Amino acid sequence: MADPVDVELTVGGWIVASIVTAVVTLWGVRYAHRKEVESERAREDIVGLYRPLRNEMERILEERYKIGKGWPIWSPSDEFNDVLRRGLLRPARHDGLRGEIESLVKLHGEHMEARTSYYDSVVETLDTVFQSAKMNAVGGEERPLRSVIGLDFRDDRFHLAIAGDVDGWIDMLKQLQGNADAANARVQWRTMIPTTEELFYEIQNQTSDAYRAYQGSANALLTQATKIRDILDRAIREAG
Repeated sequence: MADPVDVELTVGGWIVASIVTAVVTLWGVRYAHRKEVESERAREDIVGLYRPLRNEMERILEERYKIGKGWPIWSPSDEFNDVLRRGLLRPARHDGLRGEIESLVKLHGEHMEARTSYYDSVVETLDTVFQSAKMNAVGGEERPLRSVIGLDFRDDRFHLAIAGDVDGWIDMLKQLQGNADAANARVQWRTMIPTTEELFYEIQNQTSDAYRAYQGSANALLTQATKIRDILDRAIREAG
């Protein structure tokens, strides 16, 4: 007959083993579920957040050429605004990325302000310089350049020429002079003071501070976009 003590120990061992097995199984199920949830969340982050933001950073960087034209860089896309509107950056795991995006948005606001200041500076300076520049009419009387070329100084041709080089400016002004002659301006362009080249450098000099501020704000925006793109590349690799 089996020793009762041995029986109790055997039964107890079975119970303990069963409990351990159940605990291990439960832990395994929960661990597998947690990993499945984390994997799904990582996939959602890549598709719904990381890739759209990375595409946006590429769009910003592709507009680098606009600095040479004095144009504003980046108009946030609907996709980018949707990411912010839906609060996809709110979870704590995105704290670092959210802070970088907030910095980007702030830099964009500063860039737009700097670009507006530069644009206004060019318009005001063009008006002043064209009013002070003089030339002789065919009849001998003196006329300001502003009265001969009466275009709106918000015309993109002026801004592109000023943001470019002196040769581009000279070519642009020659076209305007030709248009004025066609409209029977009857002026002697060779008598214009200051010269076309001198006008360019005078306008650039008077708007140089505003242009440097605009250029600096654009470069700061591009630098931040590059930083965020690199962060997103790393996040995509780690999540994948």
